[in-house]
Amino acid sequence: MRSEILPFTTERVVDPRFGLWQLISPTLPIGAYSYSQGLEMAIEQGWVTDKQTALDWIKGIAETGVARLDLPVLIRCYRAINNNAKMDFNHWNRYLISSRETRELRAEDVQMGEALLRVIKGIETADEAVLRLQQKLAVINGNEKPEIAYASAFALAASLWQISLDDTCAGYLWAWCENQVAAAIKLIPLGQTAGQQLLRELAMDLHNMIAQAMQLKDEEIGGAMMGLALVSSWHESQYTRLFRS
Repeated sequence: MRSEILPFTTERVVDPRFGLWQLISPTLPIGAYSYSQGLEMAIEQGWVTDKQTALDWIKGIAETGVARLDLPVLIRCYRAINNNAKMDFNHWNRYLISSRETRELRAEDVQMGEALLRVIKGIETADEAVLRLQQKLAVINGNEKPEIAYASAFALAASLWQISLDDTCAGYLWAWCENQVAAAIKLIPLGQTAGQQLLRELAMDLHNMIAQAMQLKDEEIGGAMMGLALVSSWHESQYTRLFRS
């Protein structure tokens, strides 16, 4: 069976797939890997102790939190940007920020969102790209410097780079899981191979989570994760920690 060979082109454009890989790369300087999203304190409390409990914790938050809050909001922000629907974008952006249950989670969301916007503005230097970016940024209105959630900024970047909505959701969820696994490897600690096994097991359920997020109605968006809220609150005063609070 012959392998598919990509056609040669002299046109200087970036394939949306490469844009997605850049957007979810650990090297993107937005500070994602300085946060553990409560995992550090969950390990301190003895709730997460090995690969299986790490899988239960990460998968649980992904299913009841990311897939029911972050992803549905990202989907709506992506569509709002493409449709130049300013009111819709700002509504869902504010909704996501206000849904964060602790000061730590809210600060992480806003700081990463603002960092991603700065990076995207710095990447795009060609005149046409800058113009497209300005058109996308025009959807964000309100205050002189409005807060923007990370998922909202991610949606803007994906729309700018013409990444499909399906791939945008998959990339966002994969990057979130990868960040959690990286934190678990450092904190439990887990071996590198065990970490990759954990990531592989998580990947088996990501498609269903994305499908769930796509189907949620507006009034169904949201989640209550008391365990996450508790460990995130306690993490602010944890005696020793590797991750930012």
